[in-house]
Amino acid sequence: MKLTDDDIRYIEYLQGQLLQDDWEPIFDAQKWKSWTADNVDRIRILAEHTLGSNPESLTEYLEFYSSFEPRTKYEVPATKPIFEPILEEVQKAASEIGIKLTRPVVLFSSTDISATPAARPTSTEHLLFAGPGTYAFCNYWGKSLTAVTMALAPSIGFKRIETQDDLDAAFRMDPRGLILAARLALHYAAFGTLIGFGEVQQPAIYTAYRIQLVDAMETFAIAHEYAHFVAEENLVEFSGALEPARNQALELFCDQLGIAIGRECGNATDNYLKFAGIGALVSFRAIQLCESVRQFLFASIPELMKDKKLGGSSGSHPSPEERIENIKLYLYNHTAPDQRQELEQFVEEYDRILSRISAIVTMAVASVQAPGNSHGP
Repeated sequence: MKLTDDDIRYIEYLQGQLLQDDWEPIFDAQKWKSWTADNVDRIRILAEHTLGSNPESLTEYLEFYSSFEPRTKYEVPATKPIFEPILEEVQKAASEIGIKLTRPVVLFSSTDISATPAARPTSTEHLLFAGPGTYAFCNYWGKSLTAVTMALAPSIGFKRIETQDDLDAAFRMDPRGLILAARLALHYAAFGTLIGFGEVQQPAIYTAYRIQLVDAMETFAIAHEYAHFVAEENLVEFSGALEPARNQALELFCDQLGIAIGRECGNATDNYLKFAGIGALVSFRAIQLCESVRQFLFASIPELMKDKKLGGSSGSHPSPEERIENIKLYLYNHTAPDQRQELEQFVEEYDRILSRISAIVTMAVASVQAPGNSHGP
């Protein structure tokens, strides 16, 4: 749809409200436009690193970059090539399960550096904000979990993870995924973002799995925000300003609908991680770990954290644990009887891995950062 000048000014205002101090250069659209024109070869390398060797995806990605024309002063060129195909997939999947919106969804770059996209329903269109904060979070955690997954078979063979001893054996043999998880949690806890974390190189054999996992995470993120638009249009009890308890109920509803849409996406793309809700599970466990580490940083290094807001679930949002249990309940209750046991075992095994990573990282941070600890810095 064609946006008016008033629409653009309003969108820029919303982007400005999300923008934190000192992060303006990251979202300077004109600088990005100049950079994309001067760095075609680097963009190609980035595309190959991000998407693998799929010629169709690479061509589409490069076309998005080469034709970058910012609509607002905060536009980032990667937003469209990363999230527009996902939004289209989500819209198609929603239609397949009988969900359609009467108002169009318009995608813009989010200037929020955290992991979370944002939905802003209006009377004429739905505004979806997604950007570097979200895709950096998904990409790096996707790399961490891919490294952990690839370390399992060489250590314990092709069997289910049943005890923490199985996992600890794998971590002792190849700790790279675990170490990366610890670094990511510390970085996100301290800075509230994974933008600028730096390059993480991995073997080419990791790429296919990582792309599927990152796709599952990003699809859930967009599907969850799409569910907010569905609620706005169809559920009177979730429209307008909401008290905290009602807003928590809305978030849980959007998680479940996001999972339902993501499962349809998984069926269409043969991505079992999407179908099993693993994108949501990894996202919430990672956020939970980052919040836990941030608590230790606030308690142990107040001078480092004095200008940072304490993370964690606000009164308007359920805790990550509540959201995970809500998602599991939905998954298990909405899976065909002949598939439920297999799916439940897979999800619980994946969560066992995530929980063990969280436990090890949290214990390590607590032992190092605890005030008065002789091993502290």
